[in-house]
Amino acid sequence: STGDGDDQVFSIQYAQSADVMWLVHPSWKPQVIKKTSATAFTIAAFDSGLTGLALAQARPYLNQNATSTTMTINTATVGTGRTLTSSTAYFNDRMIGSYIAVQSGTSTGAGGGMGFAKITATGGTVTVPTTTATVEVVVAFADTSAHTTWWESAWSDYRGWPRTVCIFQQRLCMGAAVPTTGQNVDPLGIPAGQPDTVWCSGTGNYFKFNA
Repeated sequence: STGDGDDQVFSIQYAQSADVMWLVHPSWKPQVIKKTSATAFTIAAFDSGLTGLALAQARPYLNQNATSTTMTINTATVGTGRTLTSSTAYFNDRMIGSYIAVQSGTSTGAGGGMGFAKITATGGTVTVPTTTATVEVVVAFADTSAHTTWWESAWSDYRGWPRTVCIFQQRLCMGAAVPTTGQNVDPLGIPAGQPDTVWCSGTGNYFKFNA
């Protein structure tokens, strides 16, 4: 809680499947409560404990970039402290925790040529974005060339977090991500939030949203 937790609790929505419950709130990253024994429970972020491709695919992504803006990674291998460069001033500090996926060729690796990077730092702001971000590569890129085929994760402090959740026909469905602060349109002209969108997980796989 940041001091207003008593007010926020009434905005929490939840869905449950057996011993697992998902909690969503428009201001917070979705949380998962798990019953681990008759008397023990855990609570953690929805992607906690996941690694590699499973971590990258635990969230949905926006539509593929349709502009001439490119993304370039300086080091293609998995690891921290990498630099992701955009040809347009795109990154802001509210994107920290967001994921960028880049289709950078064909590969037999985990992502099949699609690299995934988590933004860990950026010097930009919402009003003055920057062209570079420090990232952790969680799934290796196929190369270090500039590519226009990239996607940004749909949920973040910048894009907003889902505020509704349900389970429908063995799929976890979350919807209506709206940013609580920041501008309404990003540097590429894309609305920052998606208030009318519903994202559904894979059938029988509540922790996989990315195809």
